[in-house]
Amino acid sequence: MMVVVVDLCGTLVRENTTRGFMAHLQRKRLSSWLTRIGLSRITGRVGRIVRSDLSRSLLIRSLRGISREILYHEAENYVEELMRHNLNSHVLQIIRERTSQGALLCLATASLDPIAASVARHFQFHRVISSKLEYVNKVSTGKLELDVRGNKWNNLRQQFLEIDHADEIIAITDNPEDQDLRVHATEFHWVSPNGELSEG
Repeated sequence: MMVVVVDLCGTLVRENTTRGFMAHLQRKRLSSWLTRIGLSRITGRVGRIVRSDLSRSLLIRSLRGISREILYHEAENYVEELMRHNLNSHVLQIIRERTSQGALLCLATASLDPIAASVARHFQFHRVISSKLEYVNKVSTGKLELDVRGNKWNNLRQQFLEIDHADEIIAITDNPEDQDLRVHATEFHWVSPNGELSEG
């Protein structure tokens, strides 16, 4: 069995989808003042100085009080637009080639579950792992129930036991935190900032 594991942000698409989705919600007037702070350049700079992703934390917190139904609906609208403009053709080529050879496709992203679910549906991924928002009574609490950053391989193994029996594992990512995928991949592709692929 061949398995292709694909990252989302900066890999399959050329943007940070959490930020892109939050900007989409802001345009729809579904965001709060925390969204504006989270999307600001100043927050990004401060985060780099203190070596913490402050933007992501603030953006997730700003989703508090928004229903799961609205988030999933708006993620569909966001992803439809994303697919028209920001796809990486090099990654798509590998996906098409390996799919034609019968590969099982896995989306492995630290992006949020509404975005990951929509991307997985559009691209017909067989499996998906993502960070998951916490919901109470189908309303976001502004917290994460699961964060898969830096731990994608263990999450893949927990959710998809068949990956342990794969003959080939092809991993594609731009993310330095995905060293766990690199260790277990039989074929590994780094995605550069300009979208080019190199085997590592």
